[in-house]
Amino acid sequence: MSKTIFEILPDELLLCVTSWLTPHELARLMRTCKRFNALVEPLLWTDIELHEAGFHESHQELKDPPPLIPTYRRAYHRKQGWGCGQGARDKAAKFFTVLQILHDEDPSRLQELTRRVRNLCSVAQPELKPWDEANGKWLGAVQIWQLLPYFTNLETLELHGDNYYSSKYEEATPEFTMPPLNLRFAKLFGYIPRSVARWVLRGGGTIERLELGMLDRPISTYGTSEPEFPPLPEENLAESDDDESYYGSLCDEAIVPRPQSGFLPEASECDLPRVKHLYLCQPSEGNYETTAGDYSWSKRAEKACLADWRKIIQMAGQTLETLVLEQRPGAQYNESRIVTEAEFIRTDISGVGNTALVLMVEELIKDEELPELKKVYLYGMTVDEDSEGRPSANVPAGRFMTLLDSQAVQCEARLGQWCYFDYGPGCTNWARWDGSDDEDEEEDEEPKMKWSTLLASV
Repeated sequence: MSKTIFEILPDELLLCVTSWLTPHELARLMRTCKRFNALVEPLLWTDIELHEAGFHESHQELKDPPPLIPTYRRAYHRKQGWGCGQGARDKAAKFFTVLQILHDEDPSRLQELTRRVRNLCSVAQPELKPWDEANGKWLGAVQIWQLLPYFTNLETLELHGDNYYSSKYEEATPEFTMPPLNLRFAKLFGYIPRSVARWVLRGGGTIERLELGMLDRPISTYGTSEPEFPPLPEENLAESDDDESYYGSLCDEAIVPRPQSGFLPEASECDLPRVKHLYLCQPSEGNYETTAGDYSWSKRAEKACLADWRKIIQMAGQTLETLVLEQRPGAQYNESRIVTEAEFIRTDISGVGNTALVLMVEELIKDEELPELKKVYLYGMTVDEDSEGRPSANVPAGRFMTLLDSQAVQCEARLGQWCYFDYGPGCTNWARWDGSDDEDEEEDEEPKMKWSTLLASV
């Protein structure tokens, strides 16, 4: 019997042809025969991108300079006409469920598969557990965070931590004892356990690009008799005779989500000698003089976060070329009925939300701790620009830009976005599966300001 063309062609040529196929086409191809199954399966486990098409072009990402993996090389999930990334969410649930089951039933197979992965980008849902359909119950399984050390050959890791729906589902994540990864690009965003961040940063010796935008656990408003996230004992620092002592100093209709702190390893375990691009993002206080409710913002959380950021910038200081600083002023859902996102951000002329951050970085620059710094991006900070796009020295961010200009460091201030949150449980959604949700503008409408709108530059 004569051989078919596919039986004659060498593996190298077939792999060249398959390099033009999408992940969905590869999945279908590997089911056609044993040869294609053996050739294609490793390809499907190299790059794990559990987001919809367009995610990295959306307002959720900062693209200048672009990440190590260009967008055209990312194996996105197809964009659905329904839901908010529901297809990618379902795919991620199946992916992590398979790994959790293998962890219990076939550890060697788990290691075989995870060692193939070079790039992993996904939302991490901490409450995810395998479901036993036959018996109608959840199976006991490790947390998805505890699967990370098995990805021993990762080069890039981008995790967007989703939050629990209630404190009753919270689980402590133990410290990692396994060796850290040798990453080139690490991004930790949203609700990420401190132990996970510490473990990732222990491998900082190989990281070239680092992006951090981590959030502390939510604290619910005092306006409900059964809050989803009451403060922990160590967070309740009010006087005992305070009427609202159970809520410490965070006692208002809306409690702005807090930035994460306390995630740095010991000094001897952490170094960032290769980082050229550093992106730091946190929620911030806003100008609440004309808003929909009363807000509470944790100065303690801000101070602790900036202390960690200072150490990170200093560790990367000798190689750092690009610094991105993003503040997202907290806005409860009702604010959109009163003002637009752009109006809300630009009302902070006094610099309430960014003064502490700006002064901290100014000090490092004046002390000449950032000798290689070439460009700075500011998001979510009002600079009160003039008609020529020059920043005003009357506001903190404007004065900071003037200092950078005197040091021959380029700087762009862009609009940014608010930290839109549910004031009841105190949660915000920084873990997105889909791309931009901006609607197309009508032809007769004035185009609205986008998150990337340039305000001023020097």
